Amino acid sequence: MYRVAQFYVCLLLFGWACGTSNPVANLYTNEDKTVFELIEKLRKDPKDKNAQDELSEAYHAARNKRQEAIDELKQSNAPGDKYIYIANELTVLQQMYV
Repeated sequence: MYRVAQFYVCLLLFGWACGTSNPVANLYTNEDKTVFELIEKLRKDPKDKNAQDELSEAYHAARNKRQEAIDELKQSNAPGDKYIYIANELTVLQQMYV
């Protein structure tokens, strides 16, 4: 019986450890992922002119998509939930900026 409990505790800890540390990572769109990939590419090679140009375009596309989502949320009638979703959208934008 002790071994079974030990197994479940290990399984629980393993599942918890494999989870993401970023609570809004599951909200990333393809545009957001492109921005983060380009940022990582530039961290490895800051002189990559192609990645710099692509990052500018990708960031504007991601920002516009987020702005559209925020505008749609502002028009919704959900009294409290919409502010949570707007805060999540703004958190993703903030992560791209930092």
